[in-house]
Amino acid sequence: MNPILLKPDADTRAQVVRLGQPVSAMEVKEYHDYQALAWPAVTQAYDRLRRDYDLIVLEGAGSPAEINLRGRDIVNMKLARHAKSPVILIGDIERGSVFASLYGTVELLEPDERQLVKAFLN
Repeated sequence: MNPILLKPDADTRAQVVRLGQPVSAMEVKEYHDYQALAWPAVTQAYDRLRRDYDLIVLEGAGSPAEINLRGRDIVNMKLARHAKSPVILIGDIERGSVFASLYGTVELLEPDERQLVKAFLN
C-alpha cells in the first residue's frame, strides 16, 4: 500500500499517483508544493489500515535525516511520529562507513525522533 507513488518520467519530473489514481506529472518544485496536500492522504491511509490490522510495516525512503528535505518529508520520521511507531534504521555495510552513517543519522534526528529509534540493522 503506497498512498503516494512517484513514477519517474524524466530527470526532474515524475507522475504522481495518489491512492491509486494518477494526479499529474510534476516537476520537483511542483511536487514539493503538492506534498502539503498529499500528507492527509498518507495519514488517512495509515489510520484506515491501523483500524483494520494489528501490525503495519512502514517503509521509509532514503535517509530520515536529510536536512534539506526535512521540511517536506512525508515518508520517514513524520509518518513514524504520526504512527508513534518504533523505528529500525537500516544500513549497508557493503557500502562502507555504515556505523558512522547510522550514528550520524541518529544525531541529526530531533530528540523526540531519536526516542523512536529502537534498533539498527545491517
